Amino acid sequence: MGVAGVVLLVFRGTASLDTLGVLAAIGGALCMALGITLTKRWGRPADVGVLTFTGWQLTAGGLVLLPFWPALEGLPDTLTGSNVLGFAYLIIFGAVLSYLVWFRGIGRLPAVAVSFLALGSPVVATLLGYLVKDETLSALQIVGMAVVLAAIVLGQPRAPEPKAGETSPAPPDTTVSHVPDQPPPEQERSG
Repeated sequence: MGVAGVVLLVFRGTASLDTLGVLAAIGGALCMALGITLTKRWGRPADVGVLTFTGWQLTAGGLVLLPFWPALEGLPDTLTGSNVLGFAYLIIFGAVLSYLVWFRGIGRLPAVAVSFLALGSPVVATLLGYLVKDETLSALQIVGMAVVLAAIVLGQPRAPEPKAGETSPAPPDTTVSHVPDQPPPEQERSG
């Protein structure tokens, strides 16, 4: 459902499918699914912060892509302030901040819940184009956004319903018992 919404969001009547592009997208999706699964299963080392963990993953991904860059993309013909600002935006918001939030989410939420959030990226990009670049939105794009957002909401795991005659479990205790950088408080001894 979410992929169908993204197709509605980005499809143009003159577009055609590129086999290499489709294969790259499928490969990327499989790598992302594997990465989410392994990160959820193994977590990150206790002595490695989220920023460091994210940095190493982005560095590894960049190194894998580096050999293909000259042939597939290349540099812009001229370097303008707009190029630099766009590149800075992609680095800060498209990579560093988004992946910090992503890996923090993987550590705290079910993998399924986090995986659906990636569908929001084309929605945000389309809205930014509309708001910042004065691009127009077609009715098909608006429907696509609604479908994507519905898929994100519907894809979130639900708490199981209590069986007949059972009561709902008590909500988890979310109070902080101690400051993480300090040792836990001594337990009172009775007697």
